[in-house]
Order: sequence, then structure tokens, then C-alpha cells
Amino acid sequence: SAKLYVQVAKLIDSILGAYLYLLENTI
Repeated sequence: SAKLYVQVAKLIDSILGAYLYLLENTI
């Protein structure tokens, strides 16, 4: 349960990081 939460948190963090990275490079 706790491990699943950590995996989901890491996944969301990586996706948000990539999204912000693309935004900064696009503009």
C-alpha cells in the first residue's frame, strides 16, 4: 500500500517534471 503510493508519487513527479520541461523549451 505504502509502496504503491510512493511509486505513483514518483510517476506523477516525473510526468510533471517532463511537462514543465517541455513548456519551458517550447516558449
